[in-house]
Amino acid sequence: MVLDGILAEETSSVIEQLNEIMKNRTANDESDWNSTGFVMSPTEPDSVQKIQSLGLYYPGVCDLVFKNEKIQSVLRTLTDIGEQDFFGTKFFPMRPGGTSVNWHQDNHFFGTASPQITSCAVYLEATDRENGSLKVIPKSHLDGEVKHGPGEGIWANGEWALDVDESKAIDIKCSPGTVVLFNALLLHAAHVNTSKNRTRYSIFAHFVPHDLDFKWRDVDFSYGVYRDRYRAAKLANN
Repeated sequence: MVLDGILAEETSSVIEQLNEIMKNRTANDESDWNSTGFVMSPTEPDSVQKIQSLGLYYPGVCDLVFKNEKIQSVLRTLTDIGEQDFFGTKFFPMRPGGTSVNWHQDNHFFGTASPQITSCAVYLEATDRENGSLKVIPKSHLDGEVKHGPGEGIWANGEWALDVDESKAIDIKCSPGTVVLFNALLLHAAHVNTSKNRTRYSIFAHFVPHDLDFKWRDVDFSYGVYRDRYRAAKLANN
């Protein structure tokens, strides 16, 4: 579901804070792809590719964006789950020539095939194919889990889906402040930013039933254990 521009009023203050966070980072904050911290570009070592666990660096983003009533009201129409958390907050400051993610299912990195996880992408700037828009394969979440493997080259940070039929993909063009909600089993990726002077700032999180616990390798995502997991509003309609 694409909610075009619903957070347009919030974008400027969020971008300002994100720029400040990147400006004040130190080498001690640098991390690998799935751990808390600043993940550096595999092709430009001085360029930030992702901030993992953004909520720990910028707690205000949780209330401003992921607890936002506009998003919560839409989630109430999409799910009958009574109480939800959100977790895995992250920021992609994609610059000209940069990348964010190749084809994958978010669930792969959570160690669960649960269909009850909803991913939430917020595009803070106008986004199209040129500056790295989201691309998805509609209904691919209905096919279940797919195999992933380590990336190489510009995709060296992360693990990505194998044998993806990109002929079925569609692009999601967004105005600033657009929110995109999708099942975490949906195959999706982002185009490379081929523009010469346009960034593509986006932030992400994932909504999950409060009582759903799961682990991936050495990471326990349980509420109260994983630091980047937070209570959301009660979403039940009754």
